[in-house]
Amino acid sequence: MEPVSKPKVNFRQDGILQIKTSGDKETTFAIEIAQSQDERVQGLMHREVLEENQGMLFIFPETDYHSFWMKNTYLSLDMVFIKEGGEILHIEHSTTPFSEEAITPSVPCLYVLEVLAGTCKAQNINIGDKVSWKRP
Repeated sequence: MEPVSKPKVNFRQDGILQIKTSGDKETTFAIEIAQSQDERVQGLMHREVLEENQGMLFIFPETDYHSFWMKNTYLSLDMVFIKEGGEILHIEHSTTPFSEEAITPSVPCLYVLEVLAGTCKAQNINIGDKVSWKRP
């Protein structure tokens, strides 16, 4: 019997996101947008590849303490929690793949950006930095 292979999930570019740091540096990411309930639940689960300049932006219908977990997530991620006006409120650095422990921000947010672990430190992305994005 042949092993069952998982379908490969390819990155779908839905837009461009920019973060302007306190040092006036801009970092740009190609983003996949998770806006529907099903897309937000799926997130980056089962993904084995994410490039350094790629991320997933979660858009919620209301501001709240939106929790995440890493169940079925192969990649260690930085999670960037963002308020409605585009300001970074909380960053969870280098999450643990496959963990079922809840990751909850210290303040309510409307958006969450997931990028590869280490990206925020490497790009000097911090709380208070400004985020903007657009769809093509």
